[in-house]
Order: sequence, then structure tokens, then C-alpha cells
Amino acid sequence: MSITLVETFVGRKNDIESQQSKYVGTESLTAEGVQAIEDFNGDGIKDILTEKAIFFGDGTGEFDTIEREFPYLSEDVQTPYMVSTADFDNDGDIDIMVVPKDVDGDGEDETKYIIINPGDGEMKDGYIMLLGELDSSTAKTEVITPVDLNKDGLMDALLGKETGDIEVWMNPGDTSTKMVFEIPGTAGAKDITVADIDKDGVEDIIFVDGASVKYILGVGTPGVEMTPQALQDALLLQSVETIEDIDGAAQVEVADIDGSRWGNIDPAGEMDVVVGTASGSDPALQIVFGPLTGATTKAVVGDLPGLSVKDLDVVDVNRDGWLDVVAAFEPTGGAYYRRVFHGTNALAEDIASWAAVTPEKIGPDGEDEYVIEAMDFDDLNGDGNIDMVFSAENDRTRYVLGENVPAVFDDVAKENQKERISSLPLTYTGSDGDVDVSVVDVKVEVTGPTNAATPNGQAQCTDPGQLMDNGEIDPAMPCVWHDSDISDCRFPGDEYWTVTSTIYIEPIVVPCTPVGPHCILLDPLELSARSVDNGAGEAQQLCTPEAPPPPPPPACPDCAGKTIEHTIYGITHGFPDSVFWETWGEGARKALPECTVEFVKKYTSYDVGQTVAFIEEACAVADAAIITVPFASDADKLTIAAAINTCTASKPDFLFELSNTDTAYDMGGETSGEAPILTKQWYGYAGRCSLSTAPRSYSPVMQRHSGHTNLIPARLPQLQQQNGRRLRPLHAHQRPGSRCVWRTH
Repeated sequence: MSITLVETFVGRKNDIESQQSKYVGTESLTAEGVQAIEDFNGDGIKDILTEKAIFFGDGTGEFDTIEREFPYLSEDVQTPYMVSTADFDNDGDIDIMVVPKDVDGDGEDETKYIIINPGDGEMKDGYIMLLGELDSSTAKTEVITPVDLNKDGLMDALLGKETGDIEVWMNPGDTSTKMVFEIPGTAGAKDITVADIDKDGVEDIIFVDGASVKYILGVGTPGVEMTPQALQDALLLQSVETIEDIDGAAQVEVADIDGSRWGNIDPAGEMDVVVGTASGSDPALQIVFGPLTGATTKAVVGDLPGLSVKDLDVVDVNRDGWLDVVAAFEPTGGAYYRRVFHGTNALAEDIASWAAVTPEKIGPDGEDEYVIEAMDFDDLNGDGNIDMVFSAENDRTRYVLGENVPAVFDDVAKENQKERISSLPLTYTGSDGDVDVSVVDVKVEVTGPTNAATPNGQAQCTDPGQLMDNGEIDPAMPCVWHDSDISDCRFPGDEYWTVTSTIYIEPIVVPCTPVGPHCILLDPLELSARSVDNGAGEAQQLCTPEAPPPPPPPACPDCAGKTIEHTIYGITHGFPDSVFWETWGEGARKALPECTVEFVKKYTSYDVGQTVAFIEEACAVADAAIITVPFASDADKLTIAAAINTCTASKPDFLFELSNTDTAYDMGGETSGEAPILTKQWYGYAGRCSLSTAPRSYSPVMQRHSGHTNLIPARLPQLQQQNGRRLRPLHAHQRPGSRCVWRTH
């Protein structure tokens, strides 16, 4: 009797190891380990902080050269020794906490401060919050870890010092109350991280002090706010516990190494600790496997004695579903400077084999002598691959873009697949109960790769951001796939291997009606590794290439007792089946009040005559219209303008907003400098709520994409920026006593 199992495995991986690095920033900047990756200007694209300036990304992996420096307070506090980023004022953008350099050489901290982001990433215009309440009379601060300790929605901070105890800064928010306290028994914390290691829903504090890895269990109830004083009282009652004594422990990362993305080798999902040592007698890299609050198991990584770890990260570099360990070392004791130790299915099953892992070098030979001060990983260009930013000693910050390259399901992978299937505890379900099934043999056939992609894994891409107004592909806007929750493949356009496993089992005597493979429970497959290692030691990751159906639309709101007060038309030049313009319209609708405003979408399919007809229709039955104007010729612009002028002449209180890029910009207004061809003035990319006395109004569909708004795809603001214009964000709400639905704050 046999059972046939068909699975698909990803046929591509991320390659960062062989890629050349590029500089970011200007030649005048030497990072000295001060760097961060964040979206500072709220456009949905990652930017890079280096030393004392920020450089904006354009979404393609390139960064501008405008040196946006921090505010200058005095010589004592202008240049950071260390930074940490978080939304400290809870307004939706990223702020910067700064530990300045020790300019007087006394070995003590200068006054720390936070730069409050004004919203556009131009930190020189930001507000400075001095943190004089933090202790500056003891040894140097070594680490800052932001965390909301009392669950009030405000980011607090843990500060580890060279000799003193961990200092807790409670974010005062908009109050004048300042609270700082120390946690006894935590002296000399060199690195601090937070994670829920006891799985109670509250983040715990994990730190290293040069001799041990320790933890303090978090306090409180998940989602329930505590006062700062209550947090302090409860936290000081918690004991400091030792996870493992490790000589020279200086760097720590917490992650589920043996469960990684799938959590099936370690189905309990226990968190593990990766530790890097500095000038200690213990090996340079070690993993302590959880449960961290109970009996642990320790494994050496790579068996590299005598090396000091400068920086450490745990990230799935090659995107195979298993976490990797990345370390930068001091240039002593051998030619190890920047290495990645790749996690695999085999390592998760046999943790002791981490000691035999051969690390891979990151970057070409010419970069192997860099002394790395800091490194961070993120997706800089939105292609789904992991990229790297690093700062070397006496050098500017650099970055490396990962590339999507083929991964082969070879003969070794086939043998590992056979072993994987053969070891499964299959069960037969019959009328007399469950009976174990013995696997006699497994045969594996591999076809593919299927869905062959371009070198960047972007086949069959229909990203609307590529399309120009004439419907053709814009070569200046490369189409990239973004990782998505709708598929467990790395990218929808990836190649994949189809693996057919025929499982031969012993004959079953117990009757099953009807007899067939459906009687065999294949649930144990979910308990096995969801990847298979190939001959190169790469994990071939299982995936489902077909996206599941979209979720049902949300239920309509309860509009009982409410009536339509306003009708607004959204007139776009796009086609009715355009995903991009459907998203545009949905974004506009979501920005409007439910039940009381009717939003009517109209598509003109690039027909200027149809646009005019819809403007006339809107003028007759609606209160306002959002109009996109793509037509490049002067005649088309004049035709659209004439239709709008006719409408506003006959209906002066009719509101309109031009919500498009180039052509609308040319029609005149405050920011364009062009002579207006519209009789009713409009500004930037928006109309006015009324005439000259009203505040400026920006259409919700032009709202910038950021973490706290999701009205338009991230591609739109990128196009606008490339055209040299930036749009401010909008908080949509209705102004009492006005027919205008939107206004800025």
C-alpha cells in the first residue's frame, strides 16, 4: 500500500555574503559604531542614521547625500557616543535617545537627551528633551534598551552602565513627573534585551554582566497599565536569576533558535539565548537553549576560542526559515572579523553540532580586515531580502544589499526528505481505533524549478507602481515582491521545487471503509521540520505557492438612525480592474466618516471626455470631488480645468481636490509656481475647504504611508518623492459646522 505526498519547496535564497558594500553618508562622517535603521520621515522607506546625521532612502537601495544633522546644543552634547531609537513621545514617528561623548575625559556620562522627531525626519528642527534626571556621576553607559515597562503606551528605557546597576527611566509623557530608579544586583550590565522567556505575556529583562547571563522576570498583567510607582515597587521585589555562568559574557540576543520560523523542532517555543564573549576564557559564541527559567543546555558555536565579539545579531540572513548567528570579532586570534553561522534543520535536531559549523564570510576579501563597531539588519529596498548596515573603525557607515539567488533541491536533499518522511509516526484510524503504521520505503521525485523567475525572483510581477499613465512599464521603477502574510513562500514570484514523496507502508489488516490514503493520518508532518537540508547545508523551505482566498469583507457598520449628509465623488483616470486605483479609492473611503458620507468611485479609463462627464455629474449631485488629472497634453489639462471652472462658477460652494502628481502640479498653485488655470484657487495637491480664509486641506488619498496609517500603497509616496515633491501627513476628521470633511492639524 502506498501514499503519495506532494509538497513544494522554495527554490531561492537570500545571498548577502558575496555582495559588495556601499558607503552611506558623506566623507566628513565617521560613524564610530553609532548607527540605526529606521523610517525617520514616515514615507514607508528605511533610512540610515550614522554618527550625527540621517540620510533618507529612496526605496531602491540608494540613499541621498543630504546631511541632516542633529540639533546643536553645545560642544558637550552635540556628538553621540551611543543612540537608541523609539517613538518616545508616542506620536507615530521615530525619536532618538542620545548618550553624548565623554568630551571632558572624566569617564562619566554627559547629560543624556532625546531628540523629538518633528515628523519629517529633519532632526535639526526637533525638540530637545534633556534627561538631567538620569545619573551622570558614575561610569559610562554601555547600552540603552527601549521598552514599555508599565504598559501605558509610552516607551521607557533600561540603561546598562559600566559599573553601576541598571537604570530604569520611566517616560513621563505629557506630565512633569520624572522617575528614575536602579535595579539592585545588576551592576556592570554590558548588554540588555527583553523577551517573554516564561511565556506569561509580560516581557522579561535579560542581561549579561561580563561573567553571567541573568534575567529578571517582568511584572504586571498583559495589557493592564501600571503606575510608575507600582512598577518600581513590584520590579524591585523580583530576584535577579542566573541563566548560565559564561566568562566574558558581553553580548546577548534572545530568540527561538531551534524552532525559528516554524517552531516544530521545538514545538514548545522555548526562547534561547545567544551569548558573545569579550576577552573571556569561554568560547567566543555560545547558545543556551531554553527553557531559560529551568534546566538549560549549552552549545558552543563554531568553537572559536580566544576571540572577542564586538557585535552580535540573530537573524534569518538567507531567508530559509532558520535563524542564523552573525558576529563581528576583534581582529585578534585569527582572520575572523565578520561571520555568519547559518542555522539549519540538522542543527535544530542536534544542537551539539553547532560547534562544527563553518562560518561564512560576509563581503569580499578586501573587506575582511575591517574592525566592525556595529551592524544591523533590515530590508532596505523593499525586495524582501535581508540587507546589512555596518560601521567599521575609523570609517564611514556602509551597507550591503542582499540578492535573491537560486537554491537547489539536490540528491542530498532527496535523501534527507526520505529520512524525514520515514521517521514520521504515522497512524491508521480504523473502526477499532488507532494503529501505528510502519513505513517500508520512501521514493522521492523532484521536478522544477517551476515558475522560473528573473535573476531577482520577480517573474510575473504586476506591481502597479511600475505602470505609467499610458499603461506601459516604467523602467525607472523596478518591480519588487514584498513578503506577505497571504503566502508562506518567500516571494510570490519565487521559483519552487515540486517534491513528490511516495510512502510505502505495511499492509493494514484492520478494515477501513473505504480503504485509501485518507485513512492514514499525516498530521505528524506538521511536527517535523518544515525544511530539508541540501548538499550545501542550505535549508530548503516548504511553502505554498498559491495564495489563499482573501478574507471576507468587514461587516457594514450599524447605521441605524443615521442619514447621508454629504456625497463625494472620487474620479480617477484609471481602469475599473486596476488594483492600484481600487486601493486608492478604498483609502479615500476609509478616511471618511461611516454612514453619513457617501463616497462614489468613478473610473474613466484614460478618457478625458468621460472625466468631464463625471465632473459634470458630480457637480449636479455631490458636495465635493477628488479628481486625478493624468493627461499630459495642454489641451487635456485645459479641458479638465474648464469643466472644474464651469462647476465652481455655477456652484461656488462645491469643493474639489486635485489628487495626482505631475499634471495637477502644472495646473498652478502655491507650491508649483505655475500660473493657475483654475478660477478657484487650490494649493499643493489639494483644494480649500472654502475660499482664502480657510485652512489648507489635503486629500486623505494622498496621505503618506506610515506605521499608523494604511490608506495607500507605499509605492505612491515613493513616486512623488522622485518627482521632487513631498506631501505632509493628514489626520482625517470632520470639522464641526463645516461641509469640509478633511483638514490638517
